[in-house]
Amino acid sequence: MLEEVDGLNYALADLSAIDAVMDKLLKSAQPAPTVQGQATSAPARLMSAIVELGQIFKAMDHEFGTYFALSFSPPADDEERDQLAKRKETLHRLATGETKARLKEMRGHCGMIKTIYLKYLEDWFKAIPLEKDELDNLERLFVHDMDEFDGDMITAIAAIADWLKEQATTTLGYVDDAQRDDKKYDLANYHILQTQKTLLAAEQKIWDGLATLNGLQPKLMDMAV
Repeated sequence: MLEEVDGLNYALADLSAIDAVMDKLLKSAQPAPTVQGQATSAPARLMSAIVELGQIFKAMDHEFGTYFALSFSPPADDEERDQLAKRKETLHRLATGETKARLKEMRGHCGMIKTIYLKYLEDWFKAIPLEKDELDNLERLFVHDMDEFDGDMITAIAAIADWLKEQATTTLGYVDDAQRDDKKYDLANYHILQTQKTLLAAEQKIWDGLATLNGLQPKLMDMAV
């Protein structure tokens, strides 16, 4: 699963191609193009698409956090029984694969980014003008990398969701067995803890990806003015 998350971050690393030409874009006498039929500039629309792309990373991290926040113990009263029922409901949601469906709904922004580039930004970059190697790097980022990133996103979402489903299913089994043996609650908690340790590296990679996207947004905002 870490390999799939790595695939996402490799593509994000190529966003440095925009950083490399940012000064030229900001100093250019050529005004940024606007999206057809709208007052929104193309860089602003690109920034919006990148922000939406970042939501996928946040959604992944949220699903991890939901699972890791769970803990189980024998209920002592009605209030604790209600809390246990809610935690089991959350665990059941994770174990039934709902995570995959939720994350799949959020993909598709890569195609939007590629369209904005081809329709509005490519000619603008050429008119500034940029050097051939700079144009080549931008084309690789917005066309080839975005195509690969979309495929990598599907693979990573499936791998992460299936892995989380498997861990939640194991934990749910311990919690169900705890109705007959309270010690099974300890096994459920231990499994969650061990899963969290395994996933720390993946979580860090996701936050690295978010940092890349967040660092790009203010620069695109300057371009959009």
